[in-house]
Amino acid sequence: MNRAKNLIGVFLIGFGLVSLCVFLYLFYKNWDIGSWKKVEGEVIGAGIRRLPNQSDAAENDSVYYPFVKYTYVIYGKKYTSSSYAVFRPALEKAEVVELLKSYEKGSKIIVFYNHAEPHEAYLNRSYKGIVFERIIIVVIPLALGLFLFFKKIE
Repeated sequence: MNRAKNLIGVFLIGFGLVSLCVFLYLFYKNWDIGSWKKVEGEVIGAGIRRLPNQSDAAENDSVYYPFVKYTYVIYGKKYTSSSYAVFRPALEKAEVVELLKSYEKGSKIIVFYNHAEPHEAYLNRSYKGIVFERIIIVVIPLALGLFLFFKKIE
């Protein structure tokens, strides 16, 4: 039983560390966008996407995110992208509908692009996507794994 707890503890610690690395990479990527250049772009399409549920939950329980396809020109070359943000926002449908009012087809928008890799671009560089549940995915497995691994059973 003690060995099984240690193995579970090691697994949870490993999962927590991998999650931490992914979180830190995405956080860095989002932070790095702050130094990217801006250019004017044009919306060529927009819509609502629904995150797939793991269960057959009602549509009211679903989570949505905006899908915006846009073009922008860097040094005479035209690029097309649909990357909205590093952290995909998980919103209610009404929030996405409201957000998409700013991205009607043909509207001019600000695009943040990586000057070293101009094909890499985002519309939103805010930290809104860094929400509580993303941190919890890192903290709970690490804490539980450390507890199981180091707890002495008498």
